[in-house]
Amino acid sequence: MYEQLHVTSVPPRRGGSVELKVAPTRGLVSGRSVEWQFTVTNRGARPANLVFASSQFGDVTLRPARKGGVRPVYRWGAGKAFAQVVSRTVLSAHSSWRCSLAANTLAVAPGRYLLSAYLKTRLLTPDRTPSIVLLRYVDVAPAP
Repeated sequence: MYEQLHVTSVPPRRGGSVELKVAPTRGLVSGRSVEWQFTVTNRGARPANLVFASSQFGDVTLRPARKGGVRPVYRWGAGKAFAQVVSRTVLSAHSSWRCSLAANTLAVAPGRYLLSAYLKTRLLTPDRTPSIVLLRYVDVAPAP
């Protein structure tokens, strides 16, 4: 369900070592296909050991931005089945890994949404770093 694009070097930075950025490969349009691109960056001085409990690398959900919009109206992984295989990936220090979730239809009304994206992984680190999650607001445009 995902494909590895490439690993690149990044400058070191203090603070949280593993970061996640997620964006669509093109604008969000209601009823159109969307492909989510994940960038996982290890800015730490040590390798990050990522353990995946299934073949699902990550997931993206959209919830209405208005107050009380608790239930997701879109979830990339909805209705999909994933192999239950445990795999381990080591992300070298000062490197970045990019991959994309397979394209699917963005079947939501135009408007503002809270995007919640996360890696379906566990980090093996001495400091017990929590799950890698990204939250931000996005706008979905109407189809032309």
